[in-house]
Amino acid sequence: MKKIIVLILMLCATLTLALTKPAASADDGVTMSQYAIKLKDLIVNQNLHGGIVLNKSVAKTMKNGDMNDNLWVDNTYQYVTIPALRNNAIDVITWSVGTDKWKTEKVRNIALDFEQKNPGWMVVAAVNGDFFDINKTDQPISAYVQNGDVYKPVGSEETIGFTDDGGYIYGKPTADEDMSLIVLEGNDVVSKTKIDALNQLPNVGGLALFTTDFSGQVNLSGYTVYIGSYLVNRVSGANRFVRGSITGIDTDKTSLTKVPTGQFYLVTKDVSYESLLAIGTTVKCEKELTGAFAGIKNVVGTRYRLIDNGVVQHQGRQTSQDYLVTTAHARTAIGFKQDGSIILLVIDGGIPAEQKNGATLFETGELLRLAGAIDGFNLDGGGSSTMVLRNTEGELEVINTPSDRHERSVSNALLFVTRDPKLKVSAVGSDYMEFEQTGAIVDGSIKDISVRVGGKTYAFEGNKAKATGLNKNSTYSVTFYYTIVENDGRERRCASAEYKIKTAGDVEIKKFELNKKLNLGVELSYRYSDDKDLVEEAYIEYGDKKETLTGKSGTVEITGLTKGETYEFKLVLKLNNGETIRSGILSVVAEGKISGGGGGGCSMGAVQYFLVLLSVLPLGLIFFKRRK
Repeated sequence: MKKIIVLILMLCATLTLALTKPAASADDGVTMSQYAIKLKDLIVNQNLHGGIVLNKSVAKTMKNGDMNDNLWVDNTYQYVTIPALRNNAIDVITWSVGTDKWKTEKVRNIALDFEQKNPGWMVVAAVNGDFFDINKTDQPISAYVQNGDVYKPVGSEETIGFTDDGGYIYGKPTADEDMSLIVLEGNDVVSKTKIDALNQLPNVGGLALFTTDFSGQVNLSGYTVYIGSYLVNRVSGANRFVRGSITGIDTDKTSLTKVPTGQFYLVTKDVSYESLLAIGTTVKCEKELTGAFAGIKNVVGTRYRLIDNGVVQHQGRQTSQDYLVTTAHARTAIGFKQDGSIILLVIDGGIPAEQKNGATLFETGELLRLAGAIDGFNLDGGGSSTMVLRNTEGELEVINTPSDRHERSVSNALLFVTRDPKLKVSAVGSDYMEFEQTGAIVDGSIKDISVRVGGKTYAFEGNKAKATGLNKNSTYSVTFYYTIVENDGRERRCASAEYKIKTAGDVEIKKFELNKKLNLGVELSYRYSDDKDLVEEAYIEYGDKKETLTGKSGTVEITGLTKGETYEFKLVLKLNNGETIRSGILSVVAEGKISGGGGGGCSMGAVQYFLVLLSVLPLGLIFFKRRK
């Protein structure tokens, strides 16, 4: 009896352990915290342009960090760490597309739009930005400032503003009650004037702005109308933003019922504007931000703080009634480290079969904290969550898997940009690499250029540098370093992406391929390197034949092949040291027609066709008789 009781107790204990064992344990991977266990690394410390570092991993995370529920899910996440902006030649820009009103676009296309409108600058990393009115106006829900332009001065949620010294501020901006007419020369402000009326006549001596959404009729007798052509025209509730240039002046206009698309009107009786608003003058009309956000050039909205001074927020399933907080979604977040570095984090969601379940806000904050952030904020998520990076081939690449399985169009994006330093690898040999800086950069100058090749640094002399003494046929890590001097004299250091570049051998076959098939023949192209003139003989070998080559590159036609027969072609290089280098095999089946003699004679094909016709003619006659 005692043995039976002991057995039952042991069974109960085993069952209890089985029921209470967490779905993840340290045995499953590397424990990062009591709420996250790393399962595997997909990308570790990959160096991108501007000193940005990419990491990508899969981890188990405890849902909501709730010890009582003890639910664990697999999450694939990626994050980039951006060096402190005050020390680095990287800038943060908020960007959106569209001329009239608000428009959504994919993050990658938003980045390309920025580059198109700002030649000489390139996007290194980008993520989707603020939550937006996806069903109606497409405008962001919070205040929004784009590269110095206040597109939307107020909103329903908090924002993050990026300061010129590389820091940030958080909160709800306030703005002037009245719009201002700001006259610009380049990016410099020439003057500011109060606009005291929008889409209605101004007070005596005042100034009014009329935009394309004006409706009604006003008498303009006695007024001067400065006609503007806009680059941007945004409507955000009762607020307007217009940027463009003065293209005409009309003193004879007597009434106004409509402002044509592409234009805006500045209306006044004050003659002092004649000198200020000459044709060609660049202007913008906006409500400027006040208080802590005054003068902040880039502001993007956020919804929910994730980390507050090192403490992750929103823990526990009962922490909020908002489903956005406690349910799993794809997430985009931004975090700030103690040293001023910035972290952009994207967690994939909506694809459980691929370890992409999505995260609650607590899990998002915990992964952001483990990446090094002491403060963090949630950006738009779900199908909007997208991370775009510039790869070593120079292309903008989506690095995450959007939950829609394709990029969703969004209202705006957060871009990390830098000037194109115009540095390139100009030549690669078997024991050397050459580098060149090819021209002037925009909005500043470049100096103190060096390149690090395989652990050794080479300084540029003038606009060139050369690394020597390298091993042939070997792959080296190559990184450029340089200083950007701003137009105001500030200096900022920067590093390029880490490129993998392979040296040539003394003799190396670079290309051997089929260009096209000919009639009973082939056209082949080839190229090989031979810096030290070691090749004594070069030829293409097929069967017991060979075609001699006279140059290090070119195309060659080989004809006289037999139809339907398979030929194996090889490029052969014989060196003066007795060594022979051979390419891989190009296997080709010969195709084409065999032609007969010239003159007016029949071709063999025609004769054969005639004989076949004669052979089947009796069968045709028999069939014809039977039908009769």
